[in-house]
Amino acid sequence: MTEKLKAAADRAATYTLAICALGMTLLFFKHEIAPRNSRRADGPTTIKDWTSYIRGAKTLGNDVAPITIVEFSDFQCPFCAKFSATVKNVMAKYPNQIRLIYRNFPLDR
Repeated sequence: MTEKLKAAADRAATYTLAICALGMTLLFFKHEIAPRNSRRADGPTTIKDWTSYIRGAKTLGNDVAPITIVEFSDFQCPFCAKFSATVKNVMAKYPNQIRLIYRNFPLDR
């Protein structure tokens, strides 16, 4: 009878560990798949004092340009790299009309 109890206890322990591992895996994937930034779901944010973003930022172009682009970018983001090429082309085409303000905004990983 003890062998049967031991076998049943071993099976119960194995099932318990398997269920815990499955639960941890599901929690991990839920965390990885869930949106990292809930502000995106709320829509665009209006910034009343955008000039506060100039402080400490790198700027390119004419300081009195009629168009100012404030770019929030991440050096490791492939989409930011594509946008950077576009901005370079636009600034080359309109050198005195655009000022670029760059802010490093790393992605949440």
